[in-house]
Amino acid sequence: IVCDPRQPGGHGGSFASAVSTVSVMPTILDLVGLDPELHGPEEPSLAQLVRDPAATDLDPRIDGLVFTEVDFVPALEHNMAKVAHLVGVVDGDLKLIRDTVTRELELYDLAADPGERSDLSATRPDLLRRLERQLDDAARDALSPP
Repeated sequence: IVCDPRQPGGHGGSFASAVSTVSVMPTILDLVGLDPELHGPEEPSLAQLVRDPAATDLDPRIDGLVFTEVDFVPALEHNMAKVAHLVGVVDGDLKLIRDTVTRELELYDLAADPGERSDLSATRPDLLRRLERQLDDAARDALSPP
C-alpha cells in the first residue's frame, strides 16, 4: 500500500510477509531519507520491501507475529448491539480473533480461506491453543509500558 513514486513503476504492491500498520511511519521516514528509528526502535521499516518486493534478507521483525486490535462502534444508534472490541494475532497463514466482551474465539487459515468464512476453532484445538498463547503474550506486551 505504501509506494515510493521515485522507484520504477511507482505503485504499491503486496508482500508475502505479514506486516503491521505500525510500520507505516518508520517506512515513510526511511523512504524520505530519515532515520526510521526516530519513530522508535520497536517497529521495522518496510522500505526494503517497497524498493524490492522480492527481497529475502529482511529485518527479522518483518516476518513475525502481528498483533491486531479493533474497536467497532456503529455510526447508527440502532446498530449499537454490534459494538465489539476484537484482538487477534496473525502468524503466517493463521489468524486468531478474540472478542474481548464475549471471549469468543475464531480461527482462520488465510491461505485457504482469505475471506475468513470458515472458522476452524472447533476443529483445530491444537492450533487454537498455540495461537491463543501467542495472543495472550502479544496483548500483554502491547499493553506493557515501554
